[in-house]
Amino acid sequence: MPAALSTAPRVFTALPLAIDPDEVLRFQGYKKSVDTPSPEVRALFDEALALGRTLLAPRAVVRWLEVARQEADTVLAGGVTLTIPDVQRQWGPIEWVATAVCTIQPVLLDVPGVCSANLDALKFKNTSYNFSVRYTPVETVNLYATARKSYRSGGWNLFASAANGVASFEPEKVKDIEVGAKTEWLDRRLQANLALYHSKYTDIQKQRLTFLPNGTGVRMISNAAAAAINGAELEIRAKPTQGLTLDFQTTYTDPHYKNFVTRNPTTGAIADDRTAEPWEVPKWTFTVGAEQRRKVAPGELIARLDYSWRGDVIFAGTNQLTSTEQVLRQGSYGLLSGRLELALDHPDISIALIGRNLTDKDFLAGGIDLRSLGWSVGIPGEPRYVGLQITSRWR
Repeated sequence: MPAALSTAPRVFTALPLAIDPDEVLRFQGYKKSVDTPSPEVRALFDEALALGRTLLAPRAVVRWLEVARQEADTVLAGGVTLTIPDVQRQWGPIEWVATAVCTIQPVLLDVPGVCSANLDALKFKNTSYNFSVRYTPVETVNLYATARKSYRSGGWNLFASAANGVASFEPEKVKDIEVGAKTEWLDRRLQANLALYHSKYTDIQKQRLTFLPNGTGVRMISNAAAAAINGAELEIRAKPTQGLTLDFQTTYTDPHYKNFVTRNPTTGAIADDRTAEPWEVPKWTFTVGAEQRRKVAPGELIARLDYSWRGDVIFAGTNQLTSTEQVLRQGSYGLLSGRLELALDHPDISIALIGRNLTDKDFLAGGIDLRSLGWSVGIPGEPRYVGLQITSRWR
């Protein structure tokens, strides 16, 4: 007769997981026994390593259940039928199954030892609006002004430290004012549009150092900052000859925090000041393009070429990056794209050859700042892409 296993929940601790310090340093470009990190880098590394070892102290709750019945594709245990295709043939007789791996921290459990937790409902109220006025002094000039307000809902810090429960955060709000002009010239063969805007953010949802009621400082999402964004957009489109269109667009964006400071509620001292933190937005961008359309026997031939340029961006909380942290910086770069399309009249089908990043430019589309853990990640952008697109329309 097989031995009976205990059906009581069992907590497993001290699981054999560890961080290899040499491997972390090697990933950051320091070769073992060759390169020596500076004292500043070493201090950050030791702090991150201690934090990482704390995080890698997992616990798992395992509960064994005796199998009451097993059939070709099902297993019945604990009053629950598990469907596993061809389980009887593939696995053979099953006497026990392990269930309920629990990652919920003890303070949240509804009943000690039972892997179940419920959070109180959160309710938020806010108002959004969009008002616009337009003025047309002449037929080819349209002036406008717009005022908008919107918000993003709040929520729970589900993945932050739960030693004192789960903290919530409030909605994030933004007010925006935009003025602009849309104009046409030279018998509508030239269009020029200009927009200027100012956005005011309050209660921005950011991850920052937060002090819990017991005085412990942890990092979690809170309504940490206020910011302003000033920007401008210019768009010009010209049709110098029949079938030829030339485009130009440029944008200027100047975001900055007005207040991003965390103070110790007991002493009043500044514990964290991120007001000068950069935004992951290039200050300048522009795109130039040309499109030629020509009628051919079966339909229309369309050829388009675009070049887009973006200014430099930093994917980190500071402009001061060391030589081994350049994975968090992307300098200015440009991408060339094109499209050659044949649009048939009968049947209504278009066949297009598409190319993006035709020069196969290496660039970073984003980054993840994990320097507090001893490493960071650069997210590569799309390499050269060439594809064929066929589109059919039914009317």
